[in-house]
Amino acid sequence: MRILLSIAHFFRAEEGSNHSSTDAHRRDQRAQAIRSVIDAWRGHFGPVSIINVWKQKFEPVMGAVDSLDIIVLVNGDNHLLDADFCRSRGVRLYDAKLDNPRMLGFTAHKLFADASNAYDIFAFSEDDLRPTGSDLISRIVAFQDDFGWRRVLFPNRYEWNPRGPALKTFNDGMLRPGLLAPYEAALPDERFLKLREGARHVSFQRATNPHSGFFAITAEQLS
Repeated sequence: MRILLSIAHFFRAEEGSNHSSTDAHRRDQRAQAIRSVIDAWRGHFGPVSIINVWKQKFEPVMGAVDSLDIIVLVNGDNHLLDADFCRSRGVRLYDAKLDNPRMLGFTAHKLFADASNAYDIFAFSEDDLRPTGSDLISRIVAFQDDFGWRRVLFPNRYEWNPRGPALKTFNDGMLRPGLLAPYEAALPDERFLKLREGARHVSFQRATNPHSGFFAITAEQLS
């Protein structure tokens, strides 16, 4: 399986800003965030190693996918990735040259279209979303196999929240009732989908908050 991952990344320091992408005091935090995202993708989906305790050496193991190409969408010099890090992680920067950096993420659509015949999976991510395991893409592909190319599976975003009512907090909760009605009416579908995996039943719910900052589609869906 060949994956093209496009990450939208922007940072321009401004004093007195309330946005993480422009807060001068959060430069180091944002730099660490984008690096940890890239490392998570490389770690989960790239080649891995096992320590052979008997022979006291590292042994290489195939990764979860055949290839993973990472392109980070930037706007000029308004980013926090240096050349050495990009080289060591196999990351390519793509300068979108936009007047409005808020439109940066849509640059991925053109990149995907231009590379439509070269990959099996096309993934887009914001610059602070880390995958938590190597099964993310395989679950998305399995969902399409079961329910067809017209449906897209979104992951549930969560954060560790020590000051919340529970340590783990899902941060894309339900929106105001009726807000999504025009969009759902334009594309009717079932509210719930169910399948059986071994001894357990798995349910999927139509998103009550469709923003996840991430999507992954197959080549069939892209076409």
